[in-house]
Amino acid sequence: MELFDFIDCLFSKEKYKAVPNSDKRKHCFMTLRFLSIKYPWEANMYNLIGTNEVSTMDVWHLIMTKTHTRKPQWLYTKSEKRAETSESPLKKVDKDTVSSWCRLRGVGPKDLEFACRVFPSQVASELKAYEKAVEA
Repeated sequence: MELFDFIDCLFSKEKYKAVPNSDKRKHCFMTLRFLSIKYPWEANMYNLIGTNEVSTMDVWHLIMTKTHTRKPQWLYTKSEKRAETSESPLKKVDKDTVSSWCRLRGVGPKDLEFACRVFPSQVASELKAYEKAVEA
């Protein structure tokens, strides 16, 4: 049984009876993640005290079937789409220049890539200025 099939069964009394304990154990963590959208403290308590996954899912099934007649809408949250990233300024500069700039500044290549994602225009202007200074 897949995760979303299990979530469907969690809100149905008839379907939940047929769910094996292995599936309850398997989907406990992700189900608690989903339930923490609406019930953050309650869902986190099961992680902190380390209870049995099967019993945890049985308790949540009882709670959900008493409070909801069908699967609630808050389960369907969308994550934010990432903004389009512009072209990295590192592609426009010679690799030797980039490595010497990293040595001069005392940063690693991963730090420079992170700076390019966060401050692309500032990094591009600084690398261009450094490249002109090296050429002169």
